[in-house]
Amino acid sequence: MRSIICAALLAMATTGAMAEEVDKTETANLWLPYCKAYVEEQPGLPAKMLSMGVCAGIVAGIFFAEECKAPDGVTFGQQVRIVVNYIEAGPKRMHESFYQLAYEALREAWPCHN
Repeated sequence: MRSIICAALLAMATTGAMAEEVDKTETANLWLPYCKAYVEEQPGLPAKMLSMGVCAGIVAGIFFAEECKAPDGVTFGQQVRIVVNYIEAGPKRMHESFYQLAYEALREAWPCHN
């Protein structure tokens, strides 16, 4: 689990989430289907399952790094569901950074300290 969080934090640190042009590998277009599959607990091929786990790791990493404070008992699945719902509510932003949108979603749902 720590390795997933570290990978997510490293990815966030190297992305420049506020940059005007976002790399295709960082967009909500790419990550949303895997996040939805994670929330819906869809089985899949190993590559899909790996990407589902990476999605959860990215969300968990942002949540951890930003010191978001959710009520006791909130699961990774619930955190990912918050992100999925937020992104789906603003489909015009699908080309934007998944990391930035996930951060916004978590911050809106629960206060974050950074």
